Amino acid sequence: MKKNFSFFLLIIMLVFCLWDGSVSAYQDPAGSLSSPANLAAGINPLTGLAEKDPAYLTYPPVILPISRYPDGYRPSAGYGQAAWVFEMYVNAGESRPMALFFGSLPESTNGTDPYVGALSSAVLGLESLRKQYMALLITTGNAQHVVDAGLLNNENWYGLSGDQKYPNLPVTNLKNYLEKWKKRLVTPDLDGLALPFSFGIPFEGKAGTSMFLRYASFYQILWEFDLNDGLYHRSQNSVSDPEIVPDADALTDEQVAVQNLIVLFADHTLFDNEGNFTVNFNYVDQKPALVLRDGILYEINWTTRSEAYERETERMRPIRLIDANGDAFPLKPGKSWVHIIATGNPYYEISETTGSDVTVGSGHWKIPYISVKPAEKEIALDENSELSGILEELP
Repeated sequence: MKKNFSFFLLIIMLVFCLWDGSVSAYQDPAGSLSSPANLAAGINPLTGLAEKDPAYLTYPPVILPISRYPDGYRPSAGYGQAAWVFEMYVNAGESRPMALFFGSLPESTNGTDPYVGALSSAVLGLESLRKQYMALLITTGNAQHVVDAGLLNNENWYGLSGDQKYPNLPVTNLKNYLEKWKKRLVTPDLDGLALPFSFGIPFEGKAGTSMFLRYASFYQILWEFDLNDGLYHRSQNSVSDPEIVPDADALTDEQVAVQNLIVLFADHTLFDNEGNFTVNFNYVDQKPALVLRDGILYEINWTTRSEAYERETERMRPIRLIDANGDAFPLKPGKSWVHIIATGNPYYEISETTGSDVTVGSGHWKIPYISVKPAEKEIALDENSELSGILEELP
C-alpha cells in the first residue's frame, strides 16, 4: 500500500507540474507548435523539438544498423543521439539497434571526431521498416537471402580502408551520403512525417519506472526512469561482463537515455528452414504496443494502415501510435527507442528491476524471453522454469 501511495503521489506531482490540458501535436510549455509554418521554421516532426540547423530537415531520413555483438564493438557511438532507434531481434539471443537519424547528426563532446559505429548488416524486415520512413539505408555487407528479398536506397560502407567487418562511419562521410541521396529522393514532407507530441501527461496509465528485456543470459537490457531528468536510461550486460551496467555513447561518455521507450508487438514470420524470419511493418491495421513516458506505462496500439494521406500523396508515413479509441497517442518531445517484439511475447510486473517474482503494481516491467521459433519446435530457454509458473499467475 505504501508503494502504491508513493507512486500515485508521484503521478499527482507530475500532472500538476507538467500537464497543460492538451495532447495536441507539438505542444510545449509556451504554446502550440502544430502549424505547418512552425514545422517549416525548424521543428523536427520526429522529435517535436526545434532543430539547430533546419537545413538538415531537407535531407532524407537515414537508418544505420549498429552491431552490439561481439563485445569488442562496445561502447557504441552516435546511436544515443538518434531521433529514433528500432531494436530488432536477430536470432541467437542477439538484438540489433537500427538508428534512424533525421535532422541533427551525432556530435562529440569528448574530443572524439564524431562517427556512428560499429555499422552492421541489414536483417529481414529492415526494408519494410525503411519504407515507412522513405529513408536511406547504410549497411556493411548483407547476407544473400536479405539482398534477394529486396533492399532499396541502400549504400554499403566498409570503412575508410574499404575492408572492415564492422566499420565506423564518420559523420563527414554520412553527410556526403545525405548530399548524394538528397538529389535522388523526394524532399521530406514534414507534415507527412509529423507525429503528435505533448509535454502534458496522458491519463489512464500504469506505473512504469523500469523495463527489463531478456534476449539471452548474456544479452539483458534494463531501462530505468529518472525523475530528476524525466528520461529512461539504458543499461546492458554482455558475454564478457554478466553485470548489467550503464550503456554509454562513446561520443559523449554519457549513459544513453530517451524521453520515450516503446515496445511494438509485431508479427514475425519464419522465412526459411534456417530459422531466419522477417517482420512486416507495412499496411498494418493495428497491433499492440506499450509506451513508457514520464514514469508511466500505457497499453495502446500501433498502426501503419493506409489512409487519405497515403492515397493522395502516394507516400508512406511513420509508424503511428493510437489509443483504444483509435485517436493519436502523444509522445513526449524528444528521442524515442523502440523494441520490436514478436506478437504473443508475455510482459508483466516484477518485484524489482531485474527480479522474477510477479508483483502487480510495482511499476517494474519485464519481457522474460525474446525468441522466434516454429510453434512445434519451441525450445525451452534457461528461464522457462520461471515462466511455467508465472504465466499461470498473470491476471
